[in-house]
Amino acid sequence: MIRLPLFALLAMGPSGCADRIACTTQILTVAPSPAEELKAVVFARSCSPRDITMNLSILPRADELEDGSGNILVLTMDPARGTTDFPRVTWRDTSRLDVLLDPSLIVRHSVTEAATVRVNYLTPSGDPFPGTNP
Repeated sequence: MIRLPLFALLAMGPSGCADRIACTTQILTVAPSPAEELKAVVFARSCSPRDITMNLSILPRADELEDGSGNILVLTMDPARGTTDFPRVTWRDTSRLDVLLDPSLIVRHSVTEAATVRVNYLTPSGDPFPGTNP
């Protein structure tokens, strides 16, 4: 699992968003589905030192990540921790995705089904992650 200091996320370059606040987006991992029709994209997004999120989007293989929050998962990082494990995604098959989440992350938004894919959010022990949709 990748670990990155909080200051490294703040140093990411601008993403070109048109909002009044310049935001940055950095793709951390891209996991193609087994049939390679879809991809799961894990990324970090920062709009200020106090607004850093980890995000997950499921996209068609040919689509690029748009500037904005994730379409299925948005997590807040714990600023007191300084580092965090990024979400790790594993495709079980073409219609099921497991997402392993660091217990210090706080769920802002989660969806358990998108683009015909069922998403399971799990803790490192394999239990359901608290705060995600059942």
